[in-house]
Amino acid sequence: MTEQMTDLRIDPSPAEREAARWLMLLAERRLDPAEAARFEAWLGAGPDHEAAFRRLEAAWCNLPHMSGVPELDALMRPSLYERVAGGFYSLTARLTRRRRAGGLMGGALALAAACLCFALLAPQADGPLPPQAPDYTTQIAELRDLILEDGSRVTLGAASALDVVFTPGERRVVLSRGEAFFEVTKDAGRPFIVETPDAVVRVLGTRFDVRLGSERVRVAVSEGKVEVLQPLVPSAPLKDEDVRHVLLAGQSVVTAKAGKVEPVLPVEAAEVAAWRDGQLVYVDAPLSEIIADINRYSRSEIVLADPALGEIRYTAAFNAAEAGSMLGMIRASLSLEEIHEGGRIILKAP
Repeated sequence: MTEQMTDLRIDPSPAEREAARWLMLLAERRLDPAEAARFEAWLGAGPDHEAAFRRLEAAWCNLPHMSGVPELDALMRPSLYERVAGGFYSLTARLTRRRRAGGLMGGALALAAACLCFALLAPQADGPLPPQAPDYTTQIAELRDLILEDGSRVTLGAASALDVVFTPGERRVVLSRGEAFFEVTKDAGRPFIVETPDAVVRVLGTRFDVRLGSERVRVAVSEGKVEVLQPLVPSAPLKDEDVRHVLLAGQSVVTAKAGKVEPVLPVEAAEVAAWRDGQLVYVDAPLSEIIADINRYSRSEIVLADPALGEIRYTAAFNAAEAGSMLGMIRASLSLEEIHEGGRIILKAP
């Protein structure tokens, strides 16, 4: 059995990934009415959805019978637990799919899947659970082109992270850091939603950019129309009264963590996502946001010694491949001092 479990490199299907997410949520708490409705809709959207969920649910129910199996006990050791979060969904799907008809192997692997679920949900003495790895990520200075299952295209900016959760009623992605440019395929029956920590963007089909800064989120539109929402209750269904702005092509807006929404500003459509062509363009932008962007292209973290410096408004265009030149231009034009300390670059007023 141990030998059979060592090589599990089959990627899970979208249905299996979503089934694992629903099972973890159900194990954590009772669903609210909106979540329950979404769950029922997802189950009924296709036979593979319910089948994937029932397989994992059955594995979970077998937890009481898993004690005493050495291979499964080994899965619970902290050394593996530290690696479980990042690979949980794919491991669960592989274990539940690799069953042998009528044999002990299928039951044992189902138990192993349940063991992994339990490992993620059980409290640990060593501290909080490590976060789940995002679906898509990029490294410093890396760009990545994605095609989603509905045909929509995403260009993921440097040092960014994106999760994708599609259901029959909506197409939702979660941008947790960085920047992304979206070219959304039109579907009148399924709105496309971009969720960020501080704002939600809702569209049917358009081209737009979403950038997360240090203290705010910027949305800019190059084609079509988007709604920028700030729900009072983040987990509640989106309502029309949550809409703060409706943006058209050539418009942008910034929302802050404190809930403040700045006025709509014009923007050149060609400059909405100039970073895809290696150019970073800023017009009257806070220095803190520019530094946050440069950090996504720089190997050394850049820090402003005084938060007040971050409020300075700055207009410039940079080559994204030359982070050092960007920093030098800012330092010279604002007469700032540069200090190298602990692998960081600190900018301060003289």
